[in-house]
Amino acid sequence: MKKVDLLNLFYHDQNIQKLNNAIIKKSAKNIYLKNLHGSQASIIASHLINKKTPNLFILNSLEDALYFLDDIHHLNKKLSIHLFPSSERINIGDNSVLIERINVLEKLSAQNDVSVVTYPKAIFEEVITKENFQKKKIKLKKGDVVDQDYLCQKLNEYGFQMTDFVLQPGDFSIRGNIIDVFSYGSEMPYRIVLDNDNIDEINLFEISSQLSKKNINNVNIISNIESQSHKSI
Repeated sequence: MKKVDLLNLFYHDQNIQKLNNAIIKKSAKNIYLKNLHGSQASIIASHLINKKTPNLFILNSLEDALYFLDDIHHLNKKLSIHLFPSSERINIGDNSVLIERINVLEKLSAQNDVSVVTYPKAIFEEVITKENFQKKKIKLKKGDVVDQDYLCQKLNEYGFQMTDFVLQPGDFSIRGNIIDVFSYGSEMPYRIVLDNDNIDEINLFEISSQLSKKNINNVNIISNIESQSHKSI
């Protein structure tokens, strides 16, 4: 069976081209699309995403946002688009929501070409300011000189707990010249290896096997910023 490039078919549609030109030229303040069915909104959005500016898509609910996001990922895997969820599930221990929120805020604070999918309940919540967000990070890279006592103090100040083994975001442990820390902004913990006081190696590692998965050059250790939320970013 011959494969059909669905996006390419819509790309040549005159209405899509007119809509794209109107957005680029800012010739209309408000544009209303009607009679959209199924995944048409996702298809149109995939064509309209501007890779040089932020793009914000507000859906009616979390369920709608997830369907929309899933459609776009299937239509064009090259597009980088992220979900910004409500914080309501964080209080019952859903750290995946916290990680998603932190990752979006991290990208928004570092770059302009970010595409975000969200819904009213999420955007009505207050979040940490951009200035305070930067203050709640510990930035480390290979070659840095690190005072273990000072680092331990900073981690405690940011709400991290020292444990025997790192199991979840907010944990850290120190064994000789090895520092394990699970940032709230990462899906895997970091292992920082020191040579005297110099950072010799940084790795992402698996909790279950304790084996290193990827060698990296730098890390941003981010605290639980939800407890620090005050103003809009």
